[in-house]
Amino acid sequence: MKVTIIKGPDAGTELTIDEPGIYLIGRSSDCKLRLTDAESSRRHAAITTAPGRAIVDDQTSRNGTRVNDVRVQHAMLKDGDVIRVGGTHIAIDGLADSAPAPETTLHAIDPSMRVLASLDHRAADLLAGVKVEETDTARENEMLRGVGEVSNILVSGATRESLLQGVLDHMKALLDADSACVMLRDAANDDWTFHAVSANPEESTPTVSVSRTIINEAVKDGMALLTENPLTDERFGPSDSIMVHKISSALCAPLTIDEEPIGALCINRRSRPDAFKPLDLRFTATIANILGVYLEKLRIQDEYIKQERLAAVGQVIAGLAHYAKNIITGLQLSVAGMQRMLEHDRMDQVDVCVESIAAEERRLTNLILDMLSYAKEQEPMRLEMDVNRVIESVVRPFEQELGDRSIQLEQTLASDLPTLMAEKNALHRVFLNLFVNAMDALDAVEDRERVIRLTTALSEDGAMIEITMWDSGCGIPEKEIENIFGVFFSTKGSKGTGLGLAVSRKIIEEHHGTIAVTSQEGEWSEFRIRLPVETKQG
Repeated sequence: MKVTIIKGPDAGTELTIDEPGIYLIGRSSDCKLRLTDAESSRRHAAITTAPGRAIVDDQTSRNGTRVNDVRVQHAMLKDGDVIRVGGTHIAIDGLADSAPAPETTLHAIDPSMRVLASLDHRAADLLAGVKVEETDTARENEMLRGVGEVSNILVSGATRESLLQGVLDHMKALLDADSACVMLRDAANDDWTFHAVSANPEESTPTVSVSRTIINEAVKDGMALLTENPLTDERFGPSDSIMVHKISSALCAPLTIDEEPIGALCINRRSRPDAFKPLDLRFTATIANILGVYLEKLRIQDEYIKQERLAAVGQVIAGLAHYAKNIITGLQLSVAGMQRMLEHDRMDQVDVCVESIAAEERRLTNLILDMLSYAKEQEPMRLEMDVNRVIESVVRPFEQELGDRSIQLEQTLASDLPTLMAEKNALHRVFLNLFVNAMDALDAVEDRERVIRLTTALSEDGAMIEITMWDSGCGIPEKEIENIFGVFFSTKGSKGTGLGLAVSRKIIEEHHGTIAVTSQEGEWSEFRIRLPVETKQG
């Protein structure tokens, strides 16, 4: 497989991947595909390869990883795909020309293999200090170290696919096996499917052979089994599948969650005179127990995420329904007023109704725009822009309204600011939202001056542009400060959507900046935005 940088500071750089493994992409010196792109993270993404297949995983990067312009956390790759990390575009080629993926050549054989040893998986724990038949203390210590190393792999923070692959690779090496796999039961078809595989990379067509009979026995009785090829026992007749794949010895241990079997861990040797030993069986059963706990943790995490998403959806629906109902009520009242005027042939107040309808239409438009901005994962369209000019364009349309509402605007915009690489329309929306919020906060002020102060400045180290918006309004209660940027949280009652500040924070974070608020209830509030100064893209 070949990866080629087709766009970005390192355009033209190529990397040929011939061996299965994990290949990091980013600015760090330990990355196989090292970038100079300032928009990429030190360890931005990783490509995990096996014969005939490749997977890309985002490594919690700052800007995210995209495949064919779609942001992904984990994605299977194919020829012609383009991975985008920061401003760098990487093309994938030659994947189809490599050996077929192991999944396409896995063989599931079904002989009645001879059981040499068995263990109840609940008691098969190397860490419990139970002595095994062998007296090879050095080998037992090696197995104990292997258990520790597997545990370290499972907490390393990599993706679940690469974690399982790492465990199987480690077990295969420690047990001197030819293949290892994790099989899970497909409840829909009542059959077994290969979930993770480690085979001999030297084979042009990697082969993994398992016995459904042995797996079913292990799972049914909760026993870890050590088996031998039945061709060595005259009681069994020849089997074509065994002759072809030449299994000589195998280990199989059930994977369980809350005592319920969900799969099996299978290890085998082929064409070998030496069978596995009882210590190997105890080690395999111990690892199977650890993997069962790991898979249960993943199940709980997935269930938690699912419940969180369902709760979020319910919150969104409730918030939208409430706000949309207010808009519809306003429209209905205005339409009813116009109907009454038409019935009585009196149009003296029609302009008030029209203005009300227009105001509700703006509220509905803003709601839709906020929904789209908050829901859509997007990378800002970065172009050179002047922050001061954007702020001035936000304020200018309100000059008359500021006078009508007796609001004093004080602007201190630094004249020496560098330009920003940012999306102008997105930042305009943030500044507009904060400015309107500041004006609304001043409505309840009667005993003092109504003031909005807008400032821009360059940070002392020259790395950030700071924008502050201060008002002498009603302030924010201390208990509500921590929730102010939450979805559908509003201090305006029916006047606010509860999306404006959530959208503002999302936009600022997409620009790698920060937004914070300080306030004194009943006296003032200040929002402070910090945006990084970035060099112009080439």
